[in-house]
Amino acid sequence: MFGPHEIQFRTSAYGVDIDFDTRKPLVADDLKGADLSAVTDGSGSAGSTNFHGGPRLAALIAPISGSDADPTEAQCAEALRSNGDPMLQDPPQDAQFCIQTTEGRIAFVPVASAAPGGHTMRLTATVWDLAT
Repeated sequence: MFGPHEIQFRTSAYGVDIDFDTRKPLVADDLKGADLSAVTDGSGSAGSTNFHGGPRLAALIAPISGSDADPTEAQCAEALRSNGDPMLQDPPQDAQFCIQTTEGRIAFVPVASAAPGGHTMRLTATVWDLAT
């Protein structure tokens, strides 16, 4: 579908929603159909941000260990089957995770940057099309 595509947003204690089921990621506050909500204590560091599977916890998230190569869609799907959860709390600065969106797409999302003391976070997303 797309990717890798950079997503940049200001962190917020109220949360920021991201929808990956669009032609490019859509970022907004209080977004219906969102696949990922990022809620932070305001410090801007990755470890201060909790990720939720959308506002209604409808999407699954699975951390995936880093390597030299990005995971395949099949590797993300396996991580989601074995370790998927609607919440990812306190990810490390170099966090990488997979998401199964509310429409069933698989996405790989590494945290590109989250500066301590800042309020801007950058993610990079690759989203695969639905299997036909």
